[in-house]
Amino acid sequence: PDLPGAQAKVDRILCRIARGTEGAKDAVAEWQKRRSAKKSHEEEKAEAREALDKYSADIPVWLTKSVNEHLKGCGTHFKLASIKHVYAGATPRFEYVIEMRGRPVDLTGKAADDITFGTALSQGDKSALAFAFFLARLENDPALSEQTIVFDDPWSSRDSCRRRYTRRKIAELAEKAAQLVLLTHEEATVADVADLLKESECCLLQFKEKADFSEIQKTSVKELTASEYLKCFDRMQHFLFGDGVPESVVKDVRPYLEMNLRYRFPEHLGPESLGKMIGQIRSAGSASSLHRLQNQLKVLEEINDYCTDHSHGDGALENVEKILASDLKQIINSALEFGRGLPPSATP
Repeated sequence: PDLPGAQAKVDRILCRIARGTEGAKDAVAEWQKRRSAKKSHEEEKAEAREALDKYSADIPVWLTKSVNEHLKGCGTHFKLASIKHVYAGATPRFEYVIEMRGRPVDLTGKAADDITFGTALSQGDKSALAFAFFLARLENDPALSEQTIVFDDPWSSRDSCRRRYTRRKIAELAEKAAQLVLLTHEEATVADVADLLKESECCLLQFKEKADFSEIQKTSVKELTASEYLKCFDRMQHFLFGDGVPESVVKDVRPYLEMNLRYRFPEHLGPESLGKMIGQIRSAGSASSLHRLQNQLKVLEEINDYCTDHSHGDGALENVEKILASDLKQIINSALEFGRGLPPSATP
């Protein structure tokens, strides 16, 4: 007798009997439901993948071209060699290969080569590559005119050539985007970018320290790029017209004169304080260019004594007398006259 065959028939009969029970009917219905859902999801996935493949087909062409244009503008010694659309771990992504001096550099870390992304590119190169991709994406954005773009210190780790290119591209984007926000601690760079645009179209803001917090204040290119010498000069000028706090402005007088003397007599004067400069002027021989200032020693000494008595600049001394605006204005006028090279008796 065929015992295995008979047993198989018995098993089939038992299965048919089991399918007729209520529990089995529910399980079969759930299985059919899930099988149908799985088929539907697989069809949706296939459609989505087909659409993604179609969308991604053109990306390597324009992206490679655009990125390489920006890399060339940055003066790099490498270019984007290829872009491949892959599904790594079922996740769609692009993998890139760059070419440096004729040799391919794999960016994925999968290739066994002594030249890798981590060792072949400097920090500046990596920054330039990221910037090139960012620009390429923006340029292909049909909604660019509606976008707000934020750059946070984009000149970090870049040489002069790349900094110039970055400034130019930022200025171009500022003309095309709805708004562009540039964060930087480099005042001169702000001036360069503003120069490429119309300053009237820029809103320049800076953080100003105030007590134990900071506040945002509106500023200008002139204010941002002004030297400390010019800032001292401006604050003293403003005080003459009633703007400024005496206890603060009095601290500008000595630094203003110290910087003025260093600029005029760099061969004789260095980082000395005004008091030591006065001593050098007093002891200067007739052959020294400082000698011609000896007829103004009295004025310099009066200014130095006044500023020392009322506030020592470096905070070493407390104010010993109340500052009268009229007295401080006289001191400031004397300092400005000296700074302009006018004789003590001249009137401004």
